Amino acid sequence: MASISSNELAVIIVHIGYKDYLRCNLEITGKNNKVYLIGDKSVEHLGNLPNVTFINIDNYVNNKKVLEYKKSYINYSSNNAEYEWFCFCRVFIIKLFLEEYKLHNIFHIDSDNILLKNINDYTFEKDIAYCIVKNYHSQRMSNSIHNGLLTHNFCNKFEELYNDIYVNKNKFDL
Repeated sequence: MASISSNELAVIIVHIGYKDYLRCNLEITGKNNKVYLIGDKSVEHLGNLPNVTFINIDNYVNNKKVLEYKKSYINYSSNNAEYEWFCFCRVFIIKLFLEEYKLHNIFHIDSDNILLKNINDYTFEKDIAYCIVKNYHSQRMSNSIHNGLLTHNFCNKFEELYNDIYVNKNKFDL
Protein backbone atom coordinates (compact mmCIF):
# COMPACT_ATOMS: atom_id res chain seq x y z
CA MET A 1 0.00 0.00 0.00
CA ALA A 2 1.39 3.42 -1.00
CA SER A 3 1.67 5.94 1.79
CA ILE A 4 0.00 9.29 1.32
CA SER A 5 0.98 12.40 3.25
CA SER A 6 -1.99 13.90 5.07
CA ASN A 7 -0.34 17.32 4.66
CA GLU A 8 -0.64 17.18 0.89
CA LEU A 9 -3.96 17.01 -0.93
CA ALA A 10 -4.10 13.91 -3.11
CA VAL A 11 -5.43 14.11 -6.67
CA ILE A 12 -7.57 11.09 -7.53
CA ILE A 13 -8.69 9.80 -10.93
CA VAL A 14 -11.00 6.78 -11.11
CA HIS A 15 -10.97 5.21 -14.58
CA ILE A 16 -11.47 1.83 -16.23
CA GLY A 17 -10.53 0.93 -19.80
CA TYR A 18 -7.43 2.41 -21.42
CA LYS A 19 -7.89 5.60 -23.45
CA ASP A 20 -5.14 7.75 -24.97
CA TYR A 21 -6.60 10.88 -23.39
CA LEU A 22 -6.04 9.36 -19.94
CA ARG A 23 -2.29 9.07 -20.60
CA CYS A 24 -2.25 12.68 -21.81
CA ASN A 25 -4.14 13.82 -18.71
CA LEU A 26 -1.78 11.98 -16.35
CA GLU A 27 1.29 13.36 -18.10
CA ILE A 28 0.02 16.95 -17.79
CA THR A 29 -1.66 16.71 -14.35
CA GLY A 30 1.34 14.77 -13.00
CA LYS A 31 3.72 17.63 -13.85
CA ASN A 32 2.50 19.58 -10.81
CA ASN A 33 0.56 17.04 -8.73
CA LYS A 34 0.87 13.63 -7.14
CA VAL A 35 -1.89 11.62 -8.84
CA TYR A 36 -3.48 8.39 -7.64
CA LEU A 37 -5.02 6.48 -10.53
CA ILE A 38 -7.62 3.99 -9.33
CA GLY A 39 -8.21 1.75 -12.31
CA ASP A 40 -8.28 -1.68 -13.89
CA LYS A 41 -5.44 -3.76 -15.35
CA SER A 42 -5.71 -1.97 -18.72
CA VAL A 43 -4.38 1.26 -17.15
CA GLU A 44 -1.92 -0.28 -14.68
CA HIS A 45 1.08 0.59 -16.88
CA LEU A 46 0.26 4.29 -16.47
CA GLY A 47 1.44 3.98 -12.88
CA ASN A 48 4.97 4.16 -14.35
CA LEU A 49 4.44 7.80 -15.37
CA PRO A 50 6.09 10.47 -13.17
CA ASN A 51 4.03 11.34 -10.05
CA VAL A 52 1.38 8.70 -10.84
CA THR A 53 0.57 5.83 -8.48
CA PHE A 54 -1.69 3.04 -9.76
CA ILE A 55 -4.19 1.45 -7.36
CA ASN A 56 -6.15 -1.58 -8.50
CA ILE A 57 -9.87 -0.80 -8.61
CA ASP A 58 -10.76 -4.42 -7.83
CA ASN A 59 -9.97 -3.68 -4.17
CA TYR A 60 -13.00 -1.36 -4.16
CA VAL A 61 -15.53 -2.61 -6.73
CA ASN A 62 -15.47 -6.07 -5.15
CA ASN A 63 -16.19 -4.64 -1.72
CA LYS A 64 -19.23 -6.39 -0.19
CA LYS A 65 -21.18 -3.16 0.37
CA VAL A 66 -20.46 -1.87 -3.16
CA LEU A 67 -21.64 -5.17 -4.65
CA GLU A 68 -24.86 -4.92 -2.60
CA TYR A 69 -25.40 -1.33 -3.77
CA LYS A 70 -25.00 -2.42 -7.39
CA LYS A 71 -27.85 -4.92 -6.92
CA SER A 72 -30.13 -2.05 -5.82
CA TYR A 73 -29.17 0.30 -8.62
CA ILE A 74 -31.81 1.18 -11.23
CA ASN A 75 -30.81 3.29 -14.20
CA TYR A 76 -33.12 6.28 -14.58
CA SER A 77 -30.89 7.93 -17.16
CA SER A 78 -30.99 7.72 -20.94
CA ASN A 79 -27.24 6.96 -20.74
CA ASN A 80 -25.83 3.44 -20.66
CA ALA A 81 -26.61 1.70 -17.33
CA GLU A 82 -23.01 0.51 -16.73
CA TYR A 83 -21.67 4.01 -17.31
CA GLU A 84 -24.22 5.55 -14.96
CA TRP A 85 -23.58 2.92 -12.27
CA PHE A 86 -19.86 3.69 -12.47
CA CYS A 87 -20.60 7.38 -11.86
CA PHE A 88 -22.36 6.42 -8.61
CA CYS A 89 -19.80 3.76 -7.73
CA ARG A 90 -17.00 6.30 -8.02
CA VAL A 91 -18.15 7.98 -4.80
CA PHE A 92 -18.19 4.64 -2.97
CA ILE A 93 -14.67 3.98 -4.30
CA ILE A 94 -13.47 7.39 -3.09
CA LYS A 95 -14.98 6.76 0.35
CA LEU A 96 -13.18 3.41 0.63
CA PHE A 97 -9.95 5.03 -0.57
CA LEU A 98 -10.24 7.76 2.08
CA GLU A 99 -10.83 5.14 4.76
CA GLU A 100 -7.98 2.91 3.61
CA TYR A 101 -5.45 5.75 3.54
CA LYS A 102 -6.92 7.54 6.61
CA LEU A 103 -7.44 10.80 4.71
CA HIS A 104 -9.96 13.54 5.42
CA ASN A 105 -10.29 14.68 1.80
CA ILE A 106 -9.01 14.35 -1.75
CA PHE A 107 -9.27 16.37 -4.95
CA HIS A 108 -11.11 14.31 -7.55
CA ILE A 109 -10.94 14.94 -11.28
CA ASP A 110 -12.52 12.98 -14.09
CA SER A 111 -10.09 11.33 -16.45
CA ASP A 112 -10.92 13.90 -19.14
CA ASN A 113 -10.25 16.93 -16.87
CA ILE A 114 -6.68 18.19 -16.79
CA LEU A 115 -5.32 19.94 -13.71
CA LEU A 116 -2.67 22.43 -14.85
CA LYS A 117 -1.60 23.83 -11.47
CA ASN A 118 -0.63 22.17 -8.22
CA ILE A 119 -3.86 21.69 -6.29
CA ASN A 120 -1.97 22.38 -3.07
CA ASP A 121 -1.33 25.96 -4.22
CA TYR A 122 -5.05 26.72 -3.91
CA THR A 123 -6.59 27.89 -0.66
CA PHE A 124 -9.94 26.27 0.00
CA GLU A 125 -12.31 28.08 2.35
CA LYS A 126 -14.57 25.04 2.75
CA ASP A 127 -14.02 21.30 3.20
CA ILE A 128 -16.07 20.53 0.11
CA ALA A 129 -15.74 22.46 -3.15
CA TYR A 130 -16.23 22.01 -6.84
CA CYS A 131 -15.59 24.12 -9.87
CA ILE A 132 -18.40 26.13 -11.40
CA VAL A 133 -18.07 27.08 -15.03
CA LYS A 134 -18.04 30.78 -15.89
CA ASN A 135 -21.11 30.48 -18.10
CA TYR A 136 -23.19 28.82 -15.36
CA HIS A 137 -26.91 29.41 -15.42
CA SER A 138 -29.68 27.86 -13.36
CA GLN A 139 -31.48 26.25 -16.33
CA ARG A 140 -28.57 23.93 -17.07
CA MET A 141 -26.97 21.38 -14.80
CA SER A 142 -23.32 22.03 -15.62
CA ASN A 143 -21.55 21.35 -12.33
CA SER A 144 -20.68 18.12 -10.61
CA ILE A 145 -18.00 16.42 -8.57
CA HIS A 146 -15.99 15.71 -11.71
CA ASN A 147 -13.61 18.45 -10.57
CA GLY A 148 -13.86 18.89 -6.83
CA LEU A 149 -12.63 18.69 -3.28
CA LEU A 150 -14.43 15.83 -1.55
CA THR A 151 -14.43 14.69 2.06
CA HIS A 152 -15.28 11.50 3.86
CA ASN A 153 -18.36 13.29 5.21
CA PHE A 154 -19.49 14.13 1.66
CA CYS A 155 -19.16 10.46 0.71
CA ASN A 156 -21.15 9.44 3.80
CA LYS A 157 -23.96 11.85 2.91
CA PHE A 158 -23.97 10.57 -0.67
CA GLU A 159 -24.17 6.99 0.62
CA GLU A 160 -27.10 7.92 2.90
CA LEU A 161 -28.94 9.49 -0.03
CA TYR A 162 -28.19 6.47 -2.23
CA ASN A 163 -29.64 4.20 0.47
CA ASP A 164 -32.73 6.38 0.82
CA ILE A 165 -33.41 6.44 -2.92
CA TYR A 166 -32.26 3.03 -4.20
CA VAL A 167 -32.20 0.66 -1.22
CA ASN A 168 -34.94 1.52 1.29
CA LYS A 169 -36.68 4.00 -1.05
CA ASN A 170 -37.52 6.43 1.79
CA LYS A 171 -36.69 9.38 -0.46
CA PHE A 172 -37.60 7.83 -3.80
CA ASP A 173 -39.94 10.76 -4.47
CA LEU A 174 -36.92 13.06 -4.79
